[in-house]
Amino acid sequence: MASPLRAFIIYSSRDRELRDAFLKHIKPLIRAGKIRVWSDADIPPGEPWNDEIREKLCETELFIPLVSVHFFDSKYIEEVELPFAEEQRRLGHAFVVPVLLNHCSYRDDPIIGALEVIPKDRPIISRDWENADAAWTHVVEKISSRVDQIRDDPKFQSRREDAAAWRENPEAGTQHKVLQPDMVFIRGGTFLMGSEEGSDVEKPVHSVTVGDFYMGRYEVTVAEFKRFIDDTGYITDAEKNGGEGSSIFINGQWELKAGINWRCDAEGKLRPEREYHHPVVHVSWNDAVAYCDWLSRKTGRRYRLPTEAEWEYAAGNGSRHTKYSWGDGAPSGRKGGNVADETAKKRFSDWTIFPGYSDGYVFTAPVGSFAPNDFGLYDMSGNVSEWCNDWYIKGYYRNSPSVNPTGPSSGAHRVVRGGSWGSYPEGCQVASRGGFTPDYRAGIIGFRLVLVP
Repeated sequence: MASPLRAFIIYSSRDRELRDAFLKHIKPLIRAGKIRVWSDADIPPGEPWNDEIREKLCETELFIPLVSVHFFDSKYIEEVELPFAEEQRRLGHAFVVPVLLNHCSYRDDPIIGALEVIPKDRPIISRDWENADAAWTHVVEKISSRVDQIRDDPKFQSRREDAAAWRENPEAGTQHKVLQPDMVFIRGGTFLMGSEEGSDVEKPVHSVTVGDFYMGRYEVTVAEFKRFIDDTGYITDAEKNGGEGSSIFINGQWELKAGINWRCDAEGKLRPEREYHHPVVHVSWNDAVAYCDWLSRKTGRRYRLPTEAEWEYAAGNGSRHTKYSWGDGAPSGRKGGNVADETAKKRFSDWTIFPGYSDGYVFTAPVGSFAPNDFGLYDMSGNVSEWCNDWYIKGYYRNSPSVNPTGPSSGAHRVVRGGSWGSYPEGCQVASRGGFTPDYRAGIIGFRLVLVP
């Protein structure tokens, strides 16, 4: 029998009474040796509070956020505890099981909204339940069932060993895990590539068949790209020639600014570490390929950028070939993406946007902030545009092979797909295509991986 899961409760101090009720009802799981619960209330007097919290966060295997209106009003939860829990979940070191205390707009939160909360499809924990004990019993039974699933998983012990290595050496442990990036299997098929409604470069619509492949569930993040830099000492195109820089949007146009590189956000400001789960930007096609080559050497597997056909097939939900990755209609709530919207228009008043839609971000959003498409891929329409492997030629579709096309044999520009935080509706369509020189970099362009079976 596996040892107890180390559990940490994330809660607002204004929900302390409900936290205490939860602890009372979860005692049977503790006595049964299923979990070992820790919260900030257990810090001994006189001990450094922040150090203790961070140490316990690193040891946690099960995060239990007690979600409420107060929960979302806590800066410490927003900036420290919840992002750390999400990072540990994505690394495979921990699980996150949110408990809904009272009515709040949790579905709009980029982290909690992407998870299954307890209770599901029934009244939530609040004082309007006639029998509070019955409500808590239901929650604890669901948590107990989830803990049993986790501990019975044959891979659980290896996850623990991974997490132990990470705690011993966070850089090495994280790098070990990033060598197994989160990939989604895409079953190949036939689809109609292009669009008769778009620009001439999207025509003619033609039948294309792609084989099976794996694609990154998320765009490559700043944290992942940093591990590559730390391991290799690679100098990006933006850092060459004395720090030539990258392009940002200033005064209605894109301008190259010195000193801007992958460490910066879309505005060109140095990005704080708490935002390292955003997609990396200011990287060129050359930089993206160098990352793929490094990961391939490290793992013995063949990672590369997607072909243009693979990208469009995956973004458009296979043979359905939807207009956007989220579907054919306008974006709505989490079923949408980080695009030019009402939020952006407050900053850029002359932009063409998706009218009536607010995604909450002017620039990049953390990867996975919106609902995935049918394949389980996030941010295929919006957030950052993505480099593809192909050379870009406007009339290529007239002579494109029908099976696994890989683009022209040469050219001056490489394909960019997907639209970004600054893209108007036409630019976010899955058929939309563009190209830049291989050394071009800007605050709107990142990349994701493909793994060849």
